[in-house]
Amino acid sequence: MLALFSIIAGLCQPAIAVMAPPVDEKRKTSSAEFLVDDEFHPASGTYYYDVFLANMRVGKATINVKQNGDEYTIEVSAKTRKVIHSLYKVRYRGETEMTTDPLLPRSTTIEEQTGSKTKKYHAEFPEPNRVTSVRVEKNDGKPAKRVEQEFLSESFVLDPFSTIFLIRSLKWQVGDVEIFDVYTGKKHYELQLVCRAETVMMFKGEKRPVWEIIPQTLSLTEPRKVKLSGFVIYLSQDKSREILKITGEPSIGRVVARMRKFVED
Repeated sequence: MLALFSIIAGLCQPAIAVMAPPVDEKRKTSSAEFLVDDEFHPASGTYYYDVFLANMRVGKATINVKQNGDEYTIEVSAKTRKVIHSLYKVRYRGETEMTTDPLLPRSTTIEEQTGSKTKKYHAEFPEPNRVTSVRVEKNDGKPAKRVEQEFLSESFVLDPFSTIFLIRSLKWQVGDVEIFDVYTGKKHYELQLVCRAETVMMFKGEKRPVWEIIPQTLSLTEPRKVKLSGFVIYLSQDKSREILKITGEPSIGRVVARMRKFVED
């Protein structure tokens, strides 16, 4: 999920930051505390998404899932269409190696290209609550900027791609709230996920029951600010637990990431 939001943010712009509303729920202290569906076993293969801005297709994205026992590799890529490269060019690639019992990332690598700027992130998760990372930024032939960071969480930390897996694996009910920390490659946030409602959406001529999941990231320093406000994830309720669509309202207009197909390996 966060990977797709990273894609949307890269292909368009970040959502407007606003003051965070109060939330009474508490963070999980361990990823083992999540109520997961033991019958969820995602098939290995590739999900294809189209990204639209104000009904115009501006880019595409893929999420590839590979399984080896209890270990998974998740690869994400996205890019803008050639027809808009003269206005805005974005390429995005990411990969995470993770375990599922309990759910924990091992390492994450992200590469972003926006116009003439390139950024590369590599993060290791030596402990559930600790992240070490290296970020390298380049711009128009200038000397590369290298930044090393370390983050500690009060509970545990996931990355954007293991978060995708978590959202799909949880036993959702309307009103559920999940709170935990996430490291995006550059910053450490608190992520809140709220199951707002159940509904039905059309997908390739078929009615599919879905949960509406509302995400938002909150800064961990005062004053606390929220991003991704106004975004909605539409998660299928069948055993595939597919993210069929994501919608949002950043400052540039309505954005939609819509699943086109899944190709099993």
